[in-house]
Amino acid sequence: MTNKYQLTGMTCGSCETKVKSALMTIEDVIAVEVSKYDNSATITMNNNIALSDLQKVLGNIYQISVINHNEIEDALMIAISAIMLFSS
Repeated sequence: MTNKYQLTGMTCGSCETKVKSALMTIEDVIAVEVSKYDNSATITMNNNIALSDLQKVLGNIYQISVINHNEIEDALMIAISAIMLFSS
């Protein structure tokens, strides 16, 4: 699944690199794209990751928040996918 987040605090290309590297350390993160220009991070992950876990690796310098993302809906889709996988 891929989710887009608002991310504030980035002021330069080095910030983008630091944020991407930090987010890539999280288990189940497959890919990360960040942009200081639109203050966003697009994260592709194997499993849903709590916003608090994303924030934890970013520390206090950067603030991450949800953009049109429903964790309940994502969890439901994961459960449905698992049921379909194991029932076939």
